[in-house]
Amino acid sequence: MTVIFLHSGWRTGSTYIWSRFRCLPETLAYYEPLHELLGASPNQLLSARPNPDVSHHPSLDAPYFAEYQPLIDDGRIKLFDPMVSYRRFFLSAGDQAPELGCYLAMLIDHARDGDRVPVLGFSRSLGRVGWLKDKFNAVHMLVLRDPRRQWASIINQKNRHGISYFLINQFLICGQNRDHPLLQPLIECYDIPLVYTSSVTNDMAIYKRLFDDVGDGIGYLVYYYLWRLTQALARPDCEIIVDLDRLCADSVYRTQSSTSIYDRTGLFPSFSDAGIGCPAVAQPDLDYQQIEDFVSERITRRLALPVIGARGGI
Repeated sequence: MTVIFLHSGWRTGSTYIWSRFRCLPETLAYYEPLHELLGASPNQLLSARPNPDVSHHPSLDAPYFAEYQPLIDDGRIKLFDPMVSYRRFFLSAGDQAPELGCYLAMLIDHARDGDRVPVLGFSRSLGRVGWLKDKFNAVHMLVLRDPRRQWASIINQKNRHGISYFLINQFLICGQNRDHPLLQPLIECYDIPLVYTSSVTNDMAIYKRLFDDVGDGIGYLVYYYLWRLTQALARPDCEIIVDLDRLCADSVYRTQSSTSIYDRTGLFPSFSDAGIGCPAVAQPDLDYQQIEDFVSERITRRLALPVIGARGGI
């Protein structure tokens, strides 16, 4: 039976893509299998629903995490450790992460036991796609968005709605993985401290105090470094790539994307309504090109990674 891994960053429209798989009767579609909220109480977890006016997520017939309910044992999701959400964010083929492997295998087996196609919709997997490809026989699909539009959505959440989560977790990822060789060029340029406490919630609160007022220029530098790095890591291992910007703008591309997925997986998610609810977001007044050129030069000069266009090559 096919297994499908959806990979994306935050504010890319990935919840919409996941929801199109979720509504297919053949699938069991898990939302954010590495989300730290999976370590919360069952009542909090199973009541989480979108506020479309804020998140711009699609309306859902069931809470985000409803598929996990049968896997709750003694008040927690079986085998899930919240520390996997951000720590060891970069894993390569051959790396040892047995607890993570066992947890994801359990999700896959649970779907298969019900004769359903497992679909795992990640936003914390982009640095681990190579490891996932090595460990699981699955079809990997990358959901991407123009990095400047993605950044504008991140900043819009902070400035309009007071939600800095999508900014702060960029710093958390880089701080908690600061010793990884892939992050050394960034840490040498902008030092982000290591913060480990007893919980991800506490970690996030400390990083928020440290970086909530960071300027947009530094914010974009950290975000774009991580974006460029994870795109270069993930794309070679993904058989399907879906560009959200084109999906919203081009009806022909919507059909082509559904057909491409069907050819690979036997599933046909419909994206016919993708042009609805893609709000235009004002972009901050930044010298994007200067920051992107600086980041790109450091990555291509210091790291032996595939080269992609500054705007993503899309």
